[in-house]
Amino acid sequence: MEAPERRRQLNAWLTPESLAAWQSFAERHGTNVTALVESFGHYLQGYAETPAQRLPKFLAEVITRSQQVAGSRSSRARRSNPRDT
Repeated sequence: MEAPERRRQLNAWLTPESLAAWQSFAERHGTNVTALVESFGHYLQGYAETPAQRLPKFLAEVITRSQQVAGSRSSRARRSNPRDT
């Protein structure tokens, strides 16, 4: 008997434009956002130990952009947190 497949839920806060882009891309290529995220996670695992300088150009660009997004969200959260004043 096989062990049951284990899954974890992922919640993400996306801009409406980003969500629309994920959905549009998935629809155009005959899949869905959940399957894209799942597959992309497996793809990324293959690069987990790769230094940033050796990542494929596309992936390096995605990382740079994601760092910018994360930084802007962190600074927004700090500015809006009343405990920080």
